[in-house]
Amino acid sequence: MIYMDNNLVYKKEDGYIYINDIKYIVNEKSFFQVNTKNISNLYDVILEYGNFKKSDNVIDLYCGVGSISLYIAKY
Repeated sequence: MIYMDNNLVYKKEDGYIYINDIKYIVNEKSFFQVNTKNISNLYDVILEYGNFKKSDNVIDLYCGVGSISLYIAKY
């Protein structure tokens, strides 16, 4: 959305980004990884080095939409 003098002058519909089987709704206010072509590669590296177990707790601070913690949640 773009405002001029407190009036809405442009609105774009929300978009969707899929990372594996997770659907994220994004818009101009979302804080999201901009390199969408390599997101799953990046998150796979996090999985590899994190060596996560089901009993682990993950804190995704300043995470925007929480894409990293959602990606690793099933591991």
